[in-house]
Amino acid sequence: MSLRLKILTALAAFHLALVGSSAAHLHLFTPRNQSGRAVTAYQAFSGADATFSFFAPAVAPQFQAHFTLTDDTGHTWEETGDQGATHEANLRFDGVTGMFIYERFRDQIGASWAAAFFGRYPNLRKVEIMAEAENIPTMKHWLDGFESRWDTVYEATFTRDGDGHGE
Repeated sequence: MSLRLKILTALAAFHLALVGSSAAHLHLFTPRNQSGRAVTAYQAFSGADATFSFFAPAVAPQFQAHFTLTDDTGHTWEETGDQGATHEANLRFDGVTGMFIYERFRDQIGASWAAAFFGRYPNLRKVEIMAEAENIPTMKHWLDGFESRWDTVYEATFTRDGDGHGE
C-alpha cells in the first residue's frame, strides 16, 4: 500500500469516526483549543456533525398548503407554496407552513396569507385556504403495513368585503 493510499485511508477512517460519534451524540472534540476548533469546523463544513435523527422511531409531520382564489369576475384558480420567485422564497414559505404544527398559530397564519393574496391581486374577492399535514407512521407501524396519509389541519375562507372569516 502506497503512502498516499495509507493517508487517504486514515483520513476516511477519521471522517467515519466523526460521523459515528455525532450519530451517537458523542462530542469527542470541543472548540476549546486550536485542534478542537479545526475538527469541529471540519465536522460542520463536511456534514459529519449530523445526528441523523431522521432514523428516529417517529418523524414529525410535513405540511403543505393549497389556496383557491376567486376574483371579481368569478374566475377561480389555485396556487401553492412552491410558486415563489426564488428558491429562497419557497424555503421561507415552507418555514411558515411548518408553523401549522402549532394549533394556536393557525388562524393568524391563515389571515396573514389571505392579506398577502388580497395585496397581490387587487381584484381578488375570495381566498380559500386548506393546510394539510402528512402523518408518517412510525417504523414499527410502517412495517405492519401502515402508510403515510395527508390529513387536513386547517380550512378557512376569507373575502375582501369582510363577510368571510377563518373557519
